[in-house]
Amino acid sequence: MIRKYCPRCRTYSYSASMEKPWLCATCKLDLGDRPILQINQKAEDDPEKENQGSHQDSQPEIQSGFNQ
Repeated sequence: MIRKYCPRCRTYSYSASMEKPWLCATCKLDLGDRPILQINQKAEDDPEKENQGSHQDSQPEIQSGFNQ
């Protein structure tokens, strides 16, 4: 399954096909020319896109001797 991001209503639209036209399920905007995204990939213009850096940056550091 793949998805595309709708910039008009700011939602993701899902499909098993890449055929055009690809209409947003919410607002019916044609998403045919929008980039195809993997199921867990955020769109570049999604305002809620998280930092794509390492997960280590946001995780608390595990201290040695945890199970002592």
